[in-house]
Amino acid sequence: IDPDLLLAVFLPALLFESSFSMEIHQIKRCIMQMFLLAGPGVLISTFFLGAAVKLAFPYGWDWKTSLLFGGLLSATDPVAVVALLRELGASKKLSTIIEGESLMNDGTAIVVYQLLYRMVTGWRFNWGTLIKFLSQVSLGAIGIGLAFGIASVLWLGFIFNDTVIEITLTLAVSYIAFFTSQDGLDMSGVLTVMTLGIFYSAFARTAFKGESQQSLHHFWEMVAYIANTLIFILSGVVIAESFFSSGNIYTTRANSWGYLLLLYLFVQVSRVVVVCALFPLLKYFGYGLDWKDAVILIWSGLRGAVALSLSLTVKRSSGKSLYNPDTAGDLFVFLTGGIVFLTLIINGSTTQFVLQSLKMDKLSSAK
Repeated sequence: IDPDLLLAVFLPALLFESSFSMEIHQIKRCIMQMFLLAGPGVLISTFFLGAAVKLAFPYGWDWKTSLLFGGLLSATDPVAVVALLRELGASKKLSTIIEGESLMNDGTAIVVYQLLYRMVTGWRFNWGTLIKFLSQVSLGAIGIGLAFGIASVLWLGFIFNDTVIEITLTLAVSYIAFFTSQDGLDMSGVLTVMTLGIFYSAFARTAFKGESQQSLHHFWEMVAYIANTLIFILSGVVIAESFFSSGNIYTTRANSWGYLLLLYLFVQVSRVVVVCALFPLLKYFGYGLDWKDAVILIWSGLRGAVALSLSLTVKRSSGKSLYNPDTAGDLFVFLTGGIVFLTLIINGSTTQFVLQSLKMDKLSSAK
């Protein structure tokens, strides 16, 4: 199973549904908090986890490989927590911040991953080429997303009350935008689709007439649900195949399971460091943040589909350069799959108890 195909088939649907479904007035209020968590937050997490793996793990990875692994694990995917917050009627601002951070830090983490991946595979750079690369994959991707958004909204103006055509147009535009940016122009397809979805949410809601808007939301919810389910199933198949075909990695390295638990601890500590370091700014901007919100924000740092797909990409390229030995790919997949599993099982299943203990699941008298 090609990991790039996993990203290309399923990621655009997940990103478009998440960005299009968010209320734009809440995005405006929380935008600074999202940028803080998805920008400096991802960088802090990348360097913390990279340093922890380099210094505490016996795998002999160099700094570039360690930071690549740290960046890969910095993309959060709190889909289970967001669903729970909605079900319990918890604070809408908190679920917006958590979901918005996940949406934006996917783009940031993948850009960081692409940069570090090029370094690991021997890319030679200077400050000029580095700035050019970051500008191209980020600012260029946002421009492409806006261009596709404006063109498709103008196109929607010629369609009247035809739900099937309107839904088909959004499906086609999201995928064409992703492939144009990712494969055609060597930019970030993730940031392109995210920009496209937010543009639709901000300016194109009225372009969908009659019952089309509700039908559109139901369609994309179903597509995103199927995509999220399939990417976990396929990733699980690849991880199982890797485990049984390269089992010597986990038997000769008898402490691999112990280091997985240690890595889970590092992931939680890195989340604490990120939220605590940014807490004064998070408290000041947007809706504000109190200590209870910060606790949920820390505990909701689950990992998911993006981290799995990126780890599979590293596995596919293992051994192609002296910077990336054969065993690195198998260890990337094993450790990433383990972290995704542990965060889903431990953090995801206990979030409700944390909310209840903090009395954040109580409905207000107005509700």
